[in-house]
Amino acid sequence: MLRGDSAAVQARGARFRPRGNGMPLGISRFAALTLFVASGCSAAFGDDPSPRNAGDRASGDWSGLRGDLYRHGLALDVSFKLDALRVAKGGLHQGGRPIGHFDLGAKGDLEKLAGWAGATGFVNYIYDGGGKTNTDYLGSLHGASNIEVPVSTARFYQAWIEQSFSGGDAAVLAGLYPIDSEFQAVESAAMFVQPPYGAAPDVALTRGPSIFNNPAFGVRAKWAAEPGPYAMAAVLDGIPGDPDHPKGTHIRFRAGDGTMHIAEIGYRSPVAPGIPAAATGEFFGKYALGHWRYSAKVNDLVDMNPSGVPELRRSSGWYALAERMLWRWKAGNLAGFIRFGATDGDSTAIDHYYNVGVRVRGLLPGRPEDACGLAHTRGNIGDKFRIRQAAAGIDATAAESATEVTCRIQANNWLAVQPVLQWYRNPGADRAVPDAKVIGVRLVLSL
Repeated sequence: MLRGDSAAVQARGARFRPRGNGMPLGISRFAALTLFVASGCSAAFGDDPSPRNAGDRASGDWSGLRGDLYRHGLALDVSFKLDALRVAKGGLHQGGRPIGHFDLGAKGDLEKLAGWAGATGFVNYIYDGGGKTNTDYLGSLHGASNIEVPVSTARFYQAWIEQSFSGGDAAVLAGLYPIDSEFQAVESAAMFVQPPYGAAPDVALTRGPSIFNNPAFGVRAKWAAEPGPYAMAAVLDGIPGDPDHPKGTHIRFRAGDGTMHIAEIGYRSPVAPGIPAAATGEFFGKYALGHWRYSAKVNDLVDMNPSGVPELRRSSGWYALAERMLWRWKAGNLAGFIRFGATDGDSTAIDHYYNVGVRVRGLLPGRPEDACGLAHTRGNIGDKFRIRQAAAGIDATAAESATEVTCRIQANNWLAVQPVLQWYRNPGADRAVPDAKVIGVRLVLSL
């Protein structure tokens, strides 16, 4: 199963610039800083958790506490996501069980909180549990839900400090950091439930990428002109956490872990001519190229040396992506994306893939927050993986593909309901597993 990112994860890299100043009686700077250190940060920080929209959350402004902390430089947020998905046809078995994702968080302006100019802190504590729909019922290499995890657990998902330079155009970040929060990110693909629209499927199946829900400690440097060109690179522990203890939060550097390196360069195009940025509130286009590589070697899937020991290889790959707002009208827009990636093919199941899709927002009059999307992914299976499967008596197919149709309906300010319909061809790239159909619904609560 792939470990994908949730839709909101791709918003976590957004800069936090609190508005207002001063602190009401009864809330000290020390108390706010203590709350920041002890808290976790929500996956919904792409939505501004400021006092002006606290009413958009089910728990409101907490009798003014949430707004007071925000004005002092600390944004707190809580969210919950529930996927009720069922394999209706094909796959390993029919059926499914609900999957839950709870998110608690804090993001702080450290200049206001502690006098540290240009610094931002971010902490994210999550719990993921419930059913294993893909593992137990579907059997796909791509996965069914981007909040399904191999082992149910609570852990710190992000915990980092970022220092900005050059007026905010450059920044260095250090701490627990998942690469799928910024690298390979496609905003118009973020609403889809299937995992491959977050972390790319070839990367997700490698020896240990720092992605949802198991992050690694690392350092990321970034330079960006908004809008315009950007460049970023990260170096992280090659195996996140502790594989021998999959529950909880672990930062452990062991001999043989090595490091993972990833770099991306790209260009964010300005908003459409004649439309002020404030009026759109969204991107107009993004184009990027990236490369990733592990420093430690792993066993080749097939090749042996003369002594009969597997040859050692360094896993690596590259990717390209493009997304663009294709059409815009007064209350909505149509956006499209395409992403392609390839690996060396020596140590992973998928040697190249692509995803493509469209997302429309504000299709119906008076419903600007609703969105619908159609997306398709195809993962080509590497020759070496197919040879290895054949040796185990499994007739592997040349590819696995997955398609999703979904609509996110904003029922009210704090609840979204998202019906989901998915199709899979050759799940698990195993000819013995029938093509599958998955139906269900996602509920998203901002608390």
